[in-house]
Amino acid sequence: MHCTGRPNFALIWLLITILTALPFRISADATSTKVLSYSATTTDGGKLAPGLEVVKRIYGECVATWSVSASIDASRCGNEAGTQVFDPCFPGVESMTVLCPQGGPWATKLVMLRLRTLLMVDYRDGQRRPWERNTYWALELDGGLRCTATPNATSVLNGMRMTYTCVKSSGMANLYGQPDASSALWRVWVDKPGSTALNRIAVLKAWR
Repeated sequence: MHCTGRPNFALIWLLITILTALPFRISADATSTKVLSYSATTTDGGKLAPGLEVVKRIYGECVATWSVSASIDASRCGNEAGTQVFDPCFPGVESMTVLCPQGGPWATKLVMLRLRTLLMVDYRDGQRRPWERNTYWALELDGGLRCTATPNATSVLNGMRMTYTCVKSSGMANLYGQPDASSALWRVWVDKPGSTALNRIAVLKAWR
């Protein structure tokens, strides 16, 4: 067999095409999705969690049975004028306060809402009405995408509603539908900028 020593560019191009067409990508060490619970305070609730900072303090009100987060502690809140919505918000260190992370569970800056009255509906009655069943308010995807829920989105692609917006240093993306949790490593549909095509990508972390 004669070997010229020259690379087979046709074969290389075929392999690249196959790899980029895979429905989703998985990190080498990713075997399952981690489901996490968010808290803005220490375990005993007496202090802010390490690394967090309250950058704004305002008065507001909350509805405890409605939130993008399925956590029993989460609430959908707003300022008194009704011009700003904060969702989700979690119990604060001080009495009659909630803490609202700005930019997902990765954010270090919080808005503190001081409540003049108790939550409009006590979450302890169990009558939660999350925006969709089995929802997660934030997802971290393979490749570095960080996504937060967008319950008011109306965009539909391939029969699925847009449910998350994602940010990465290289740009933005949107997710459609809810994560497929039928296997240990979840997957979700992500769009391609400037295209109507959807690809499946691995979900590494999910926050309730």
